[in-house]
Amino acid sequence: MTPPPPSTSDAPARTSHHPSHHSAQHHSPLTTTSQPSPPTPLDQAARLRALVEAARGPSIHRAPSSTHLPSPPPIPAPAPRDPIPSFHATPASLPRLAPSSNPSTLVASTTLSPRTSPTPSLPTDSLAPRHQPPASPLIAITSGKGGVGKTSLAVNLAIALTALNLRVTLVDADLGLANADVLLGIPATTRLDAAVEWSPGTRPRPLASLAIDAPGNFRLVPGASGQARMATLSPSQRAALNLALVDLARTCDIVLIDTGAGLSAGVTSVLEAADLTLVVATPEPTSITDAYAVLKCVGPTLRARPQPSRFGVPFMLLANQVKDQAEADALARRIDATSRRFLGQQVPCLGLVRFDPAVPKAVRRRAPLMLESAAAPAARDLTALAASLARAIHIMPEPAPRRRPTLARFLGLSS
Repeated sequence: MTPPPPSTSDAPARTSHHPSHHSAQHHSPLTTTSQPSPPTPLDQAARLRALVEAARGPSIHRAPSSTHLPSPPPIPAPAPRDPIPSFHATPASLPRLAPSSNPSTLVASTTLSPRTSPTPSLPTDSLAPRHQPPASPLIAITSGKGGVGKTSLAVNLAIALTALNLRVTLVDADLGLANADVLLGIPATTRLDAAVEWSPGTRPRPLASLAIDAPGNFRLVPGASGQARMATLSPSQRAALNLALVDLARTCDIVLIDTGAGLSAGVTSVLEAADLTLVVATPEPTSITDAYAVLKCVGPTLRARPQPSRFGVPFMLLANQVKDQAEADALARRIDATSRRFLGQQVPCLGLVRFDPAVPKAVRRRAPLMLESAAAPAARDLTALAASLARAIHIMPEPAPRRRPTLARFLGLSS
């Protein structure tokens, strides 16, 4: 016969005398009364939470659970934001909802009225770029072979361009062996090496501050002569010099750059920065071969630039010291055909300068030909060459076609 269940009053005594016996009558450690109560959702949540914490391991320390869930920490109030300038809207400027057959699709059109309140001032020097005038064309004059009259041609071409009412600056960029100032017969105290940063902390001078007035009303940036360090510039120094050339181009209408002969790094760096390169060649076979070498070595680099030449082609030919137009045409056809066949590059001829004994005479007198013998055949060719160059780089309009005389204009009835 089954004994009767223990009474409620005996439960504490039995528990105290037999602590090893645990049953459903055992009190929950969280209850405050002696009578057991059915588990509540809060108790179940607490047990589940304890089981989860035990399964996670002892590394996670948590506060003992209670009958009431802990209240979440108060959410901090958001920090006050800076006031945003708002526009003044009129009733007509409020959004208007256009009728639509689909209620879930709403089309709003908003018209903002002009701002009447003062616009907040902004630091323009830090947010908006400063306005700079556009850079004028950079025209490099180079040759593969030395002794083809490149510097004499550059000096006299600068004078011929100045006669067209253009502001011209000539940069003698024959690094290490510059002599344009000698050809002009003028002294130069500060030269191109002052525009190069030779040691950290030194500030190079702008090219415009190095330019001096030259005979013929153009400006000359004298090159460095007899300085071996100018022939061995580092890539960063050459890049800084190219940027200085672009800054110089904002101070005049055209910049002529007289480079050294050959294919040194100082020469090719300037050619990469130029908008157009004039390759000087003479009828001599060595000059033709070296001119083609310049096109072959530098042409692929110029054609691979992100921005193509703004004048259509990166190179143009100058036929110098030719007997006549026929010899210049033969020279130009030979170089252009070879370049088209092997390089896929067209090389148009800009013009010619005929051989003239007045040219070496002017060099020995240290006077420009355009000022010494303006009526010489070579001087006339240089005048025509300057006009062709100005039209090719779009700084001088094309000459208007001549109108044939008519009877009405002859009688003064029309203009």
